[in-house]
Amino acid sequence: MAEKIQTTLRRNQVEILLLFGLLAMTLFGALLSGCGSGIKKLGNAPKGTTEYIITEHYSTTDTAKEYIRKRENNGLCEKGELDAEGHIHLYVTEEQRNTWIKEAEESMKEIEDSGKSDNIDYDFSRDYTKFTITASKGCNIKHMATILHQALFDAELYQVFRDQQDWKLLVVIVNRDTGKEVLTAEQPESGILLDETLWDSK
Repeated sequence: MAEKIQTTLRRNQVEILLLFGLLAMTLFGALLSGCGSGIKKLGNAPKGTTEYIITEHYSTTDTAKEYIRKRENNGLCEKGELDAEGHIHLYVTEEQRNTWIKEAEESMKEIEDSGKSDNIDYDFSRDYTKFTITASKGCNIKHMATILHQALFDAELYQVFRDQQDWKLLVVIVNRDTGKEVLTAEQPESGILLDETLWDSK
């Protein structure tokens, strides 16, 4: 089932696929193949647009196709395509590009506010290349996983539309009670395993 964070959804947010176990959730940083450096543009950009590639969309092929259709219909891109490897190619004008950046940044700011009810702190670095989660044992891992998926996608959009095709996000989880880091992983290269035993280690 797809879940979204409990804040106002922006138009650039994907219908994210979340898979949960009873106590664990595995988030794969390479759900699709590779990162940006080896992916070629399709070269089908309409006049007046630039091609941008979303390498990791954390969803199924059908969901990605629907995502493209919605972005075309709401005016966030002139055209969109899904390549054979499952990467999303969006052709946007300069005005549309600025809208993607603005909405991704607004969404990330909403994420930073979304943990207050669960006593979890979510913090991005100023350049949106690091995402820190600070929480105590017994926190709502399901909500945390939902937020993490959204944070990854928003950070990717923000960087890609700022011409950083080889996007990255360093994810750090801190034990609030000890102040120690219990997990560090750089996305999209690394996988992340979220479960309650993280807080037992440190």
